Amino acid sequence: MTSMRKFALVSALGFGLLAAGMASFNAGAARPAQHNPTVVVAVRLSAVLEGLNQFSDAQIRLKKIGDDFETEKNKQDTEYKSLKAQRDDLRDKIKSATDPNQKDKLIKNFDDLSETALDTYAKFSAWQRYAQEKADIEKSLVLQDLYQSIRASIQKMADERHYDLVVVDDSAGELAVNPESKASRESQIRQQIFDRQVLYISPPTDITDELIDYMNTAYKSGMSAATKNP
Repeated sequence: MTSMRKFALVSALGFGLLAAGMASFNAGAARPAQHNPTVVVAVRLSAVLEGLNQFSDAQIRLKKIGDDFETEKNKQDTEYKSLKAQRDDLRDKIKSATDPNQKDKLIKNFDDLSETALDTYAKFSAWQRYAQEKADIEKSLVLQDLYQSIRASIQKMADERHYDLVVVDDSAGELAVNPESKASRESQIRQQIFDRQVLYISPPTDITDELIDYMNTAYKSGMSAATKNP
């Protein structure tokens, strides 16, 4: 091999190694910096609700609303039934009346009582619709407030304990069908599969009990503060 050819070969190898080194350097420079693993935890939302003192207190308030509704409903229902019974009694007296003057008087009383009964029933129906809507609003607000409290508490816990992602664990429970449903069994199972967001959560990842304790402690502190500073 002549000196010229050796020089050309060495030059080619040199340029090749240089190009490879530059490519390796650029690849290393473009490689993203290493990050810590994402910390994922999960909560069982229904268990959280059941374990919260805030939810228990809300249930007591809602039960009182329901009890007050039933008391007033029974009172108005009794009043309407009393008017209806008086009207039916007048109807029987009208049928058996022989004196025309007395019969006319009974008919007038019957008409007046019928009008009163209809008016009472209309007011009762309107009140019942209003009371049911009010109770529904109260229940929805309770659940909305609880959900917002849970989200706020989870955010604080995540900031304090460096959680990156908190998911709702819906992996529990087997797929089931409702024979009474109009939907086919296949579509029911398919819908449950597609609605399922989490398939498995390892026990150490579950922070449900920790969240309940965290929220109950904060709720108790808030109640104590409210008592001291009404």
